[in-house]
Amino acid sequence: MNILQYLLVALLVIITAANLYALTIGKKNRNRAATNYRLTLQKLGVRTNELMKEHGYNFDDRHGYINDIGDGILLCFDTKKQVVGITLAEEFYHFPYADFVSCKQNYETQGNKLSHISVIVETNDAIITLVFGSKAWRRKSYLGKFLLQDSKEFCTIMECHCLEKDVSSLSADQ
Repeated sequence: MNILQYLLVALLVIITAANLYALTIGKKNRNRAATNYRLTLQKLGVRTNELMKEHGYNFDDRHGYINDIGDGILLCFDTKKQVVGITLAEEFYHFPYADFVSCKQNYETQGNKLSHISVIVETNDAIITLVFGSKAWRRKSYLGKFLLQDSKEFCTIMECHCLEKDVSSLSADQ
């Protein structure tokens, strides 16, 4: 065998090892991450149900998010009473749609890395900061894109629900 054949065999061995890793350990890691995601959001859901009964809300629309350190954020809406609820592990924020002022995605850039990815929700009474990414992530990395997308989606959903009343009243006036 010549050198080219040895190089091809070595390349095939490396590719086979990478595929075996992806099928075994990689699959276990993905399954573990999915399980952690479900458990975190399930715990927040139970806590939200308790708080919902305590405050007399019925959150019928829920959206769950996980930040880069494994903490969950559960965004809930009571569409009948027009109330927003944001449940974190240790905090619960709730306010009527009418108190919503703005929702902004915020992050810092350092070269090609993003850090301190957060969402700032401003209401008439408070400013709520929700951390989506605390570490530095490459802008093109999977997790960096994921955190940016989740934080942007959070703001979009907030604005669609809370400003829906304003949009419908504007269209009725015309």
